[in-house]
Amino acid sequence: MHPGRLLIEAVLALHAGGYGKLRLGAGLSPSGGHWRYRLHVLDSNTRGPHGSIGDSSVFDWGGERCRTPKELASGIQRQFPDLMAAAIGDDAAYRSWLEAIVEASAPDGLFIELWDNYEGKCDHVRLINCRSTETFPHAPPPAGMS
Repeated sequence: MHPGRLLIEAVLALHAGGYGKLRLGAGLSPSGGHWRYRLHVLDSNTRGPHGSIGDSSVFDWGGERCRTPKELASGIQRQFPDLMAAAIGDDAAYRSWLEAIVEASAPDGLFIELWDNYEGKCDHVRLINCRSTETFPHAPPPAGMS
């Protein structure tokens, strides 16, 4: 499984475990060679992990490589307790949005949004590394925010 896909599915596993406010931002590096990610909670100042993924492991802790979404979700919970505390709750609209993207991009696809170092605006999220040509709107805002 592509490390980025592993992370996307780990976020869904965390949502199922009660961490529904957790969000995943994703895009490509300027060269297009690396998938970038950032885990965050919109209504919190708590910083989560971020970085770039080529074809390497998402997170290696103490030489232990996370090989399944469940293992990675457990690792994120252990390594980022403040982020996980801020992520407790539910965001049904975001979860539904992410589930739809995961289903459309199965089995190994990723999604990308634009990052600040890209010029131009994009009104949708693109799927990559899959056969689907479907596009999606950007993630919905949390309930109570517009």
